[in-house]
Amino acid sequence: MTCTVVAAPGTKAGAYSADYAGALRWAEQALALNRRFAVALRAAAVAQVRLGQMDRARQMVRDLLDIEPGLTVSGFFARIPVPVERMAEMYADALQAAGLPA
Repeated sequence: MTCTVVAAPGTKAGAYSADYAGALRWAEQALALNRRFAVALRAAAVAQVRLGQMDRARQMVRDLLDIEPGLTVSGFFARIPVPVERMAEMYADALQAAGLPA
């Protein structure tokens, strides 16, 4: 998701632009090469939530938990901080909506 959800040029700090359809295409391409790529599973889940594809997002989180059984939203952010607060909040909210425990 970091490659498709980026700070928009010329915007103030904390602003970002999101292309969820593009993020989902990237994630699907990555998952076609490696179905267990956790970064792509997370990105797909977030994009799918934002696109209203909740059933697919929940499946991505189930697949993610198969390879990272103890993963939580707080555990993810403890090891991989997201520098833009609004982006981190959106990412966390989407992962929780898709079923990743807080």
